[in-house]
Amino acid sequence: MSQNYYYLVTGLPDLVTGGVKGFDYAKIRQEIIEELTSEDIVLLKLFLLQFDNVNIINILNKQQGFDSRGWYSKIDLEDAMSDVETLPQYLQTFLQDRKEDKESVAGIGVFEQLSYL
Repeated sequence: MSQNYYYLVTGLPDLVTGGVKGFDYAKIRQEIIEELTSEDIVLLKLFLLQFDNVNIINILNKQQGFDSRGWYSKIDLEDAMSDVETLPQYLQTFLQDRKEDKESVAGIGVFEQLSYL
């Protein structure tokens, strides 16, 4: 990171582990984004995509769970199922492979496939 984000770094464990109940992640994420440089926003997005990976799989499996710590909202991800070009390339590849009923990486689970991509 190109700036000294001491306040953010000290609070990351609580933000990442979900240790704060009733916490509005979308609101705090927006407040954080307002303080970051454009280069650091890209890094934050990469960091948060791990939660979107789980959310994508939950949506595909029609499970109710949704983790608001991801970069994308539930509505954004559901809409992206029909227009995958709005998602990062690795998610586009994964969803296209799922549509064609094939594994992105043979012999490993879906979470591992996303991590590999």
